Amino acid sequence: MEDRYSAVVDLQGDSKQAAEFSAKNLNKNIMLEVENKDENELVDVVREGYLTTNSGFLKEDVNGGTCCVTALIRKGNLIVSNAGDCRAVMSRNGVAEALTTEEHMDGKANA
Repeated sequence: MEDRYSAVVDLQGDSKQAAEFSAKNLNKNIMLEVENKDENELVDVVREGYLTTNSGFLKEDVNGGTCCVTALIRKGNLIVSNAGDCRAVMSRNGVAEALTTEEHMDGKANA
């Protein structure tokens, strides 16, 4: 009879690596498309930026996760989005107003 065992440390992966990857790539992935798009397409551009960044991280063949919030201001439009368990709020006359929610959108960025 043969016995085997496995000890896995950090089963969740390296969240620091995921955060660094996102910080380095998310803004680039969004901005590559922003210049070529109409103002009405900005929500889709941000969503695609999130999905492209996620796909790129998955290709790195490492585990881990992160959360982030982005705010894009362009020609008077504000697009705020989030992934993971972080939220954005804005103060209006001293009252906090939620800009993002915890909705689960089946792989779509909350934009």
